[in-house]
Amino acid sequence: MTAKGTVRANRTEKFPLNDKIIMYICERGAFESYIDKSDNIVAVAWKDNSVVTLLSNEHGVAPLGEAKRYSVTERKKVSIPQPYLIAQYNRNMGGVDLMDNNITNYRIGVRGKRWYIPIVLWLFDVVMSNSWFLARSQGVTLDSLSFR
Repeated sequence: MTAKGTVRANRTEKFPLNDKIIMYICERGAFESYIDKSDNIVAVAWKDNSVVTLLSNEHGVAPLGEAKRYSVTERKKVSIPQPYLIAQYNRNMGGVDLMDNNITNYRIGVRGKRWYIPIVLWLFDVVMSNSWFLARSQGVTLDSLSFR
């Protein structure tokens, strides 16, 4: 079985990657990788807007690709190096990642005095997100905000 996914930087004690603070100092597009040959796992820390750490037993760093990002200092789109694992993760990202992203973009932001109110509002967000994905699969062309 193959897998790839993001992981919090503090969960990678087995992989001697640089500290997240050190990676923040690096320029955009910098990355570091570590291969654990005994378990066949690759760990990659890549600096985009923030530092992203991924683990995979399916893909590696090579071949390096390019990602187009807007540079504020140059005021244009620039190409930065992107490991193959990152590109594959972004291309095949689905399910929970897309739902979390959609919920984060349009979260119902009311806080209640009762402990269960945030849970109920999160459930509404999940239902709205899943309904929008189902509607899109049936041919509805509304964006998420308009659908809500």
